[in-house]
Amino acid sequence: MSTRIRDVTVRQSMTHRVHTIDREATLLTAMTLLRHHHISGLPVIDRNHRLVGIVSEKDIARSLSEAGGSLSPDGLLEVFIHSESNDTFLLSAADDQTNPMHIFNECLRSVRVKEVMSQDPVVISPDATLDVAARIMNERGINRLPVVEHGRMVGILTRHDVLAAWV
Repeated sequence: MSTRIRDVTVRQSMTHRVHTIDREATLLTAMTLLRHHHISGLPVIDRNHRLVGIVSEKDIARSLSEAGGSLSPDGLLEVFIHSESNDTFLLSAADDQTNPMHIFNECLRSVRVKEVMSQDPVVISPDATLDVAARIMNERGINRLPVVEHGRMVGILTRHDVLAAWV
């Protein structure tokens, strides 16, 4: 790793404004937030605003795949593409129970984030260095680390943030 990465702290590179989601929200809400903010994962909070998990595109895709049985990656992509206009897509598919998208609509509307999220997320201190963060991400196979200080989430560090520090 570069010397610079060893000298840079998480606090210097993290995203301070973090988009979060409530654990009681639906997958449709999560998917909409992910798409709207152009991110691939959201920290999940409880009603006391404590970090309780992470929900990612992979979690939503896995849930849709399980709900619909055999589903190809193209089928999952179709769900995300057609949900661009959520109301129109959801209503038109919901009217036709023979439409395979009907199952996905039901899943998106009824499944709660808490049912599919990754629980007990790995977190990092804002005072840790980026080389430590990169090692954790690599070893755990994760794309984001909530940054916690004094028990409170103060930011998030993504793989993109780590890579941007090299530039």
